[in-house]
Amino acid sequence: RQRQMCIRDRLNIKHPKTLFSKPSTHEDWLQKFDYSNGGTHIQWLHKIKPQHQSGAYYQKYIDGVSVSILFLSDGSKHSIVGVSKMLSNSGNLHQPFKYKGAVSDFNLDAHKISLINETISKLVDTLNLVGLNGIDCIIGDDIYVLECNPRLTATCELYSSRFENGYLHGHICAVMGEMAHQILSKNKLFYGHRILYATETLRLP
Repeated sequence: RQRQMCIRDRLNIKHPKTLFSKPSTHEDWLQKFDYSNGGTHIQWLHKIKPQHQSGAYYQKYIDGVSVSILFLSDGSKHSIVGVSKMLSNSGNLHQPFKYKGAVSDFNLDAHKISLINETISKLVDTLNLVGLNGIDCIIGDDIYVLECNPRLTATCELYSSRFENGYLHGHICAVMGEMAHQILSKNKLFYGHRILYATETLRLP
């Protein structure tokens, strides 16, 4: 986590203020943990135990739209595949930021797309990213990068039709340096998926 922060600072990429010791005020701060996924570990700081927990870090909450940006890269150039709006799980009091699903092709203006492309270019050049990768952002008064995921993301399946032979084939071609003509034109359909979590432990036969 600290390495990602150092890279974003060095590249002048905006991100939420992050601390590794508990802030003096708890309002509008989140507690997160490294080596976790799906948002299951994220909690409002003012609603949890006051003592510091091992492995925790603290991030200033930014009001805005949570998006996941999927892009394809061959290590030098890139192309945005799609911007997905993340579905809110705010009604869950115990895990308010747990991943609930996403909807494809969230509309952004040309200026924000330009800023996102600039950010992705910096990350691709610095980290030599290849294949399908994602960055999670908050779109508010500006664009704030939460993290870079150098791997296939949960939203890949929403854009499989954007590739002539599916997203996995497009990923492999880009890794091999054959990115040209991998991404097809956007169609008129929107795609989404939603995760329905069980409210209690179930045993299936």
